[in-house]
Amino acid sequence: MNKKSKLQMIPTDKLHPHPDNPRKVIGDVSELAESIKTNGILQNLTVVPNNDNWDDFTVIIGHRRLAAAKQAGLTELPCAIVEMSEKEQLSTMLTENMQRSDLTVYEEAKGCQLLLDLGDTVAEIAEKTGFSESKIRRRVKLCELDEEAFKESQIRQPTLADYDRLNQIKDIETRNKLLESIGTNNFDNLLYSAVKKQETEEEKEKIEKLCLEHGMTKVQKHDEIPSNYEYMGAFALKDLIGKEFADGRKRYFYFAYRSDIYIYAEALAKQEKNDAEEEKNDAEEEKRKLEEQRWDELVEQAEEIDERCEALRRGFMLDTNFNDSNKKQELIEYITAQVAASARIKDYHFEEIIGHNFEDDDIDRYISEHWCDNSGRMLMAAAYALCQTNYSSFSYISVNYADKKISRKNNPELNRFYVLLCELGYVMSDEEIQLRDGTHPIFTTGEVK
Repeated sequence: MNKKSKLQMIPTDKLHPHPDNPRKVIGDVSELAESIKTNGILQNLTVVPNNDNWDDFTVIIGHRRLAAAKQAGLTELPCAIVEMSEKEQLSTMLTENMQRSDLTVYEEAKGCQLLLDLGDTVAEIAEKTGFSESKIRRRVKLCELDEEAFKESQIRQPTLADYDRLNQIKDIETRNKLLESIGTNNFDNLLYSAVKKQETEEEKEKIEKLCLEHGMTKVQKHDEIPSNYEYMGAFALKDLIGKEFADGRKRYFYFAYRSDIYIYAEALAKQEKNDAEEEKNDAEEEKRKLEEQRWDELVEQAEEIDERCEALRRGFMLDTNFNDSNKKQELIEYITAQVAASARIKDYHFEEIIGHNFEDDDIDRYISEHWCDNSGRMLMAAAYALCQTNYSSFSYISVNYADKKISRKNNPELNRFYVLLCELGYVMSDEEIQLRDGTHPIFTTGEVK
């Protein structure tokens, strides 16, 4: 037999799926089987011979057609017989599968990694698959994730953007933990917290490096500081850059807490004082400073919570189509109840939600011209803007700077706005529900992770 590449009808019992086919799940082929019964095989399979006699073959391209043909009852199939090395076989199967539109994100990621393992460059893979080089790099990055957790996460149908956003997190254990929430309502909140924590840790590392460069000694906790040392303050990274610590003091100690570094310096010689009184004063001062530190942390947490909730609400409004008649009716009723008459709304994110930057004199003309085709979004933007004009803070959190207390603020306007959002399809996060109900830890323990 001529062993050059040729077209030949081959019995189906002589055709075998490739054991290393990257596409492990063939899926339902019933529809394809019915088409084959009616129209036959419209495209040849590509196979390689398993022996020198060319009487047994392994499929390279056409695994679904083979499965469907067997289901349809065909006993032989047209095949293009080729000779390939094992590397060429795997590369051909990968490239053919990667060009399909129904691959999962996981299959794309594994395919890109396998092509790299075979020796292809990113540019070569891009040419073969039609993917951009940046997409290939993002997909390969996903192969670092836990394989089983990755597969399980796809059941919740997260977006490709959600998977790409995981790459903001450098720690692989944290990324794997976030996989448990990807595709849920809490994912944005948890990712935001993880990013903030990462930024805090990175800044702390930079601060500690500067402290060591200044010749300071690190301690793990406050009580390891010698008694003859005095508190210099809490320093952020910006406070330490360019600062000199050559003021006559001999030694420095520091310890890290959250994003700040607390520095103590060896005291200069002093006139004799009443030791008991000095210790008392020092203890009171230290207590006061620690209370100030704790208060600053609580205020920072409150601001972060409000930012997260605001981002969730605004993201929903930016991504939702409000032109449905039921949604518009909800908006009309809400706006009518909130305001008797309104002239112009030019602030409070109105322009952002509409998606148009108004000049001083074109708001009335724009609304008039575009009301029919974009009335739902205009109503949503107006509702959001009107709500914000009715009170100063879009929040359930009350910060009492005088008494240094964080408490829940009764906010009926925000309650009503959440009712509107939920009628329109919004789903409140766990944190938003806790803030509304007054059960959030910032109101009780003051401890927020």
